[in-house]
Amino acid sequence: MKKFYLSKFKSLYMATAILLAGSSLKAQDDLTWNGNVSSNYLETQNWTPEGTVDGNNITFGNTSSYTNPCIIDGTSDITVNIMDMFAESTVDENDPNITYPAGVVTINMAPGTTFRVNGNRAPAGDYMKGTLNITGGNYHYNRLKNYYMDSDESIVNLNCETATYRHVVALGNGNTPSAGGRMNIEGSTIVYMNGLIRVPTNIPDKVSISLTDNAQMYINGDLVDYIHTCIDNGNIITSEDMDVVAEYDPNTLKTHVYLRAKDAFIIEPADRQLLVVGEAGSTVSVIENDGYTNMTGGVQWVYGTTDGNYTSEFTGETGTSIDPVFTEAGTFFMALKGTDGTSTIHYSNSVEFQVSSNLVNVSPEVAQNLRLGQTAATLTVTEEQTASTRDWKISTTAGGPYSSFDTPVGTTTCTPEFTEAGMYYIVCVSTINGVAYQSKEIQINVSEWNAAALNITYTGPNNGPAENMLNWDPAAYIHKNAITIPDDINAIINKAGKDTLAGITIGLNGVLTVKGESPTDTIWYRADHNSSPGSFLIEEGVFIKEKGFMRLYDVNTTFTVTGNAKAIFTTDTQYEATVLLSKTNAVNPPDGSNMYIQDNAQILFNTWPGRISGAAEYGNFYLQDNAQYVFSGNAIGYLSIYVNGEEDSEGNITRYPSFIAPQGFEVKMIYDANADETIIYAQDINSLYIANPEEQKIASGQASEPLTLQGAGLYSSFEWVWSEVRDGEYQSFSPAVTGQSGVVSFDEPGTYFVKCIADGSYTTTNFAIVNIVPVAITPGDDQELATNGIGAQLTAVYADGYIPVEWMARLKGDTEYQSFEALIGTPMTGDTYEPYGESFGTHFIVCKFTTPTGETIYSNEVGIWVDEAMSIKPEKEELGMKIYPNPSDGNFYIDVDSKESVTIEVINTAGALVSKKQVTAAGSIPVSLTTKGLYLVKVTSGKTVKVERIIVK
Repeated sequence: MKKFYLSKFKSLYMATAILLAGSSLKAQDDLTWNGNVSSNYLETQNWTPEGTVDGNNITFGNTSSYTNPCIIDGTSDITVNIMDMFAESTVDENDPNITYPAGVVTINMAPGTTFRVNGNRAPAGDYMKGTLNITGGNYHYNRLKNYYMDSDESIVNLNCETATYRHVVALGNGNTPSAGGRMNIEGSTIVYMNGLIRVPTNIPDKVSISLTDNAQMYINGDLVDYIHTCIDNGNIITSEDMDVVAEYDPNTLKTHVYLRAKDAFIIEPADRQLLVVGEAGSTVSVIENDGYTNMTGGVQWVYGTTDGNYTSEFTGETGTSIDPVFTEAGTFFMALKGTDGTSTIHYSNSVEFQVSSNLVNVSPEVAQNLRLGQTAATLTVTEEQTASTRDWKISTTAGGPYSSFDTPVGTTTCTPEFTEAGMYYIVCVSTINGVAYQSKEIQINVSEWNAAALNITYTGPNNGPAENMLNWDPAAYIHKNAITIPDDINAIINKAGKDTLAGITIGLNGVLTVKGESPTDTIWYRADHNSSPGSFLIEEGVFIKEKGFMRLYDVNTTFTVTGNAKAIFTTDTQYEATVLLSKTNAVNPPDGSNMYIQDNAQILFNTWPGRISGAAEYGNFYLQDNAQYVFSGNAIGYLSIYVNGEEDSEGNITRYPSFIAPQGFEVKMIYDANADETIIYAQDINSLYIANPEEQKIASGQASEPLTLQGAGLYSSFEWVWSEVRDGEYQSFSPAVTGQSGVVSFDEPGTYFVKCIADGSYTTTNFAIVNIVPVAITPGDDQELATNGIGAQLTAVYADGYIPVEWMARLKGDTEYQSFEALIGTPMTGDTYEPYGESFGTHFIVCKFTTPTGETIYSNEVGIWVDEAMSIKPEKEELGMKIYPNPSDGNFYIDVDSKESVTIEVINTAGALVSKKQVTAAGSIPVSLTTKGLYLVKVTSGKTVKVERIIVK
């Protein structure tokens, strides 16, 4: 399944690499400013090495690194690939009283021309230091990466036409900044940003943005509350006679930040309102600033049918706010009339009202937000009296004039379709008793398919359908939008097809439930996720988190996958981990979310998770039933500490296991080389299962190590079956392999999955993996030996045409294999090798082969872990020994062919001696063990030692 969902990313990366490799793109030169000659950027000697800036990477150090500051005064467009200003101030190494400030660069482009920065040095974006003055033309930071101004020395002065940042501007040095830069925006400069973050709102009066004159900002998304917080804390300021104003425009999906005179006579909100006769409108209030307090002669709310010509008064409405009601249909403009101390009359700005008949009503009344290709919610008209005719009409101008649809619609419902982006206004005109009455206008905003995300909040019923656009405010489909689910609400996405979410915020005890109509219905999540206290529940279909981090560290948050659903976490190579389960990398952080899987669910990780807590209650991966955590690649080494936990030398737990199975189950981990996946699952300790399912690498025709069963006591017959696909159809061996332990072999190279069927039932065991390779050494298990100790014999197995050359070793910490001739003066050749606790310590054994085509290849690797204990290396002589039955139920025999007396020792995998016998003559010696497991049987006759393995099941 991993390959189905993730191979497209590998293909994409490969295609990109091929495209770049085959292109004729010019390599960029790296130029550093020295200013040796002048401030002129065109003078090639001012750069090291000498060169020109256009298309290249340019770097500016602090003031100690150049003679004259750089001035770029282009009269035509200039594009640089990278512009680095990363050098902070420094103290002179010879005189601590001298400080060299950070660098200064001035860009003064001619009117209508643009200075563009197309790239960035760091993966996350640029970290700007020093002072950047943009004093003319346009400045365009074109890269889709963050622009970090995280130092107090990061200063940008803008007095130009426009400054555009295609991604996010960060004005602080972290999520709770203690330092940060400043942006001064002057004149008629307009600044466009994709986002604004890390303004140090926790530091009162830490000025981050200064706006003066007619300066403005447009920032993607609804940041009104954030901007107000910055204003209240003194982080965004202006001159004493002005106020900073922040308004969100749902039509452009941007927050507009601008300046307003303190003595302006202003009412708000000034948005057009749609009413019916007799309906109270939304409250409109006066801004109680100097402009209002100057009206010492009083105020009166007035209106008229023409903007600026107010012929009527709202009787008795002389306060600071009004909920206007109109008694007739039409278009009206309302303002506040004020009289100052000199009896001069002033009028505020106005608010437009479209007042419709109360005899014709259209629902839903909310404005709809669509992307091209999406279907509008059906509009339904109801009339207070019987209508003889009706006609649905549309306009691209608020208030009309309206025209009938190309195909006139005269029914009680209308589902408009749109082929072009724009704002549309729809009404229904119904004829009642010969008079035409017009409904309230319904606004539908249609954006391009790839337009910026809306921030929408779920307002539907608990356990209600999240795919219904009318359950969101503003009304929109979830696709490509950022969603918020309030506290204690479960919003359920239950639809076919594919949707992409641009952001997810879930309130306390809230839940986002993904419940597709089929196993392939998919929710894509393509944004960094910062933990919120709500939870995720994936019940059906596929949830894919692509790009950036999935931060799950709130202690109230759970991420659960059930049924046959899947969750896939993948990312680009910029990050080391997708899922983070705590805020910090501490072993025992005081926070962390948990993941849960059950039934047949899977969570797949293309990149391994990080920040996994070692605490008992946080950052855990719970699993039960047939559910699996699947990790790309061989992650056994990385995951072992999280599966097993960790103890210190005194047996105290220093890290609790993070993978947790229910009582009566144990956590199992296996690497599937065929799929290149590591799988973690829960094994019922009372059920029938294969005790040693780990991958075996053997050659064609070679017998495997015995596969042994646990929990076989309730069954009477057993058959071993195989498949080339993990979840495919399994078939019998020929001849059949039966019994409580199975030894299998395969003739063709490849990866095979082996199960056991008990009593003819197809409720089978877990699977074991047998990998048929051209060359291998067996047994493949690592061995623990004392210094000078003898290990279990290794045997080289190989396909026809392959020739074993020699046995080789890699020392611990090395990457290259060495011949034993180089290590101990004697080469090791032949089909077998008996590991020895060499004095050079832990090492790793392979067998070197020559292929039929003359190439050199190596077998699998077996670790020989050597401790510091000293023992006498016995002489190697032939000693006949046979153990049977093997595996056994604990009662077995050892046949020894020796003329001398022998000592028989049985050693467990921990190295402890569990049995010892001295026998004076050759013959069959009975041995009895009561504990299941793997043991080494060591027989010593004089100076001759022989070691074999025995499995007790």
